[in-house]
Amino acid sequence: MSYADIRSHNKAALAHKKIKDLKAGQRTIVFYNPRLRVGASKQEIRFPYSGKVKEVYVSCASPGSERTVLRIEKCSQADFDTNPVWVSVTGDVVLDPNEKSTNTASISTTFIDDYINESDHVRLMVYEVGSGLEGVTVEVVVELQ
Repeated sequence: MSYADIRSHNKAALAHKKIKDLKAGQRTIVFYNPRLRVGASKQEIRFPYSGKVKEVYVSCASPGSERTVLRIEKCSQADFDTNPVWVSVTGDVVLDPNEKSTNTASISTTFIDDYINESDHVRLMVYEVGSGLEGVTVEVVVELQ
């Protein structure tokens, strides 16, 4: 085997390792809404990996004077293309009144069906919006499987 052959083989092996490493670890689905509205969000994001939801974090630019309550939902690709059936991934995610993040939430987020399959779609379902709430970011951290 020549030096050039060994070098080419090493480059290919390194590229394969980098791709494998990219698949491991965590990915974050990020939703941003200048102003939340009650109901299903218009953002429905396809997640191209499989994994388990480990954390949901909500933050805002301007907190609401009342609590904000939402859930993370998912829908399989097959259902999404025909007759969407949305399933709760989390229980209530609560942003307390006058708080800028769920980091200090009085109620911990619970998980209901926390495994996301490759190509599932994810959205927010908003139940309550605190008056004055603006600039909301929701991060859904998924540990890849």
